Amino acid sequence: GNRYRIEKFEYADGTIIDASAYADMIFEISGTNQDDILTGRMDFNNSIYSLAGNDILTGGYKNDILNGGSDNDILRGGEGNDTLVGGTGNDTLDGGGFRSKNTYLFNLGDGQDEIIEDSANYASGDDTIIFGAGINVNDIVATNLGLDLVLS
Repeated sequence: GNRYRIEKFEYADGTIIDASAYADMIFEISGTNQDDILTGRMDFNNSIYSLAGNDILTGGYKNDILNGGSDNDILRGGEGNDTLVGGTGNDTLDGGGFRSKNTYLFNLGDGQDEIIEDSANYASGDDTIIFGAGINVNDIVATNLGLDLVLS
C-alpha cells in the first residue's frame, strides 16, 4: 500500500527530486519472440511492447501504451487513459478502468480483434477506436456480443 512511501530522492550533487516526478515517467517493458506475460508498474505510465508469441500485457493505474506485436495477444489496460494496439493476429483488448478514456488502434492486417469494455462494473468512459490508413467505414463489420464489441 501507500502507507510507507519515499517522498523525495536526494543526490550527492544536491539535486532533490520529488517521488511524484518519477511516477510520471514512462516505464518501458519489451517482450521476446516467446509467449510472454508482461506486467507494468502500478504507479507508473507504462509502455509495453511484445514481439511475437501469444502474450498477455497488463498495464497499471496510470496512462499506458500496450502493443501486442504479432500473434494472438491479450491486452489489459487497467486504470488510466490507455492506448491499446493488438497488432497482427486475433487479439483481445480490455481497456478497463473506471471512467477511463481508452484508445484502440487498428491497422490493415491486424486480424479479428475483440474489445471488452466492462460497463457492468465500470461507469462509461470516453473511448475511441482509430482506424489506420486504408480502412474505410464500409470495410468494418461490427457485432455486439453481450457487452463486447467484435470487429472483423
